[in-house]
Amino acid sequence: MNPITINGVTYRSLHEAAAEYGLPYQTVRLRLTKLRWSLEEALKTPSQQREKRVRVQGKLYRSITEAARHFDIPVTLVYYRKNALGWSVQEALTVPRPRRVGS
Repeated sequence: MNPITINGVTYRSLHEAAAEYGLPYQTVRLRLTKLRWSLEEALKTPSQQREKRVRVQGKLYRSITEAARHFDIPVTLVYYRKNALGWSVQEALTVPRPRRVGS
């Protein structure tokens, strides 16, 4: 891999630079190749997909996605409940899924 220099700091690779800036490598690569962003833009623009930590029933999870996995609730259902129905994150994760008829 080729060294990457940004703001006078040289990184061994794009992977290393992305990690240092707290971004997934694939996000930086997409920004550079498909979106044609400059290296500085690609590395300095925060990811819009970064999820925040969430506390549910006293336990801290790295993200809603991680908590949804723990509670065996589809993440899409959690976000639907939260965004469309106005439920709290706690409710969206802990209220059981309705059972399907015939299941």
